[in-house]
Amino acid sequence: MKTFKRAIVLLVTCMLPVCMNARTGEETPAYRQKGYAGNIALTNWCFVFAGFETSHGYMFNEHHYLGLGFETHISPALDFVGVIEPFVEYKSYFLKRGSTPTASLRTGYCTGFFYNESEKPIRIVALPIAFELNPSLGWDWGLKKGKGLSLNVGMQVLIADAETALATKVSFGFCF
Repeated sequence: MKTFKRAIVLLVTCMLPVCMNARTGEETPAYRQKGYAGNIALTNWCFVFAGFETSHGYMFNEHHYLGLGFETHISPALDFVGVIEPFVEYKSYFLKRGSTPTASLRTGYCTGFFYNESEKPIRIVALPIAFELNPSLGWDWGLKKGKGLSLNVGMQVLIADAETALATKVSFGFCF
């Protein structure tokens, strides 16, 4: 619990300069104009898997984004388990302002591997492929240079062989 509280304090401390640098006008930031848009983010599943994701696609207007992406996670705590996920993402920006709530839905597939030290010689073993669905809610802050930051919280739903696994997911990203 102490680690969780420290993580929250660190996140709030990092977000203060961002909020102070955020756009205050009604103008939509450049990364949300019609055309190409992208983002990169650091992610976390249940405070066990740390990861990186990137998504690149098209903004149809200041409210609707559709893109393709790739996400990867590792967990050294679980005998070095890794996860790889290609996905399709739809994201909606609710307000026509620099700072706005968002909602997104991702779908794709997830596969992974683990490092098996119990067998000699040591092997890397593949995990089965699972269908992935990731709804999330968040907030985007437009910055003064036309870029932005986002913070999202969602639920990772993995479905494989009639079994379902759920994991909370938090991501903090840079939008361009």
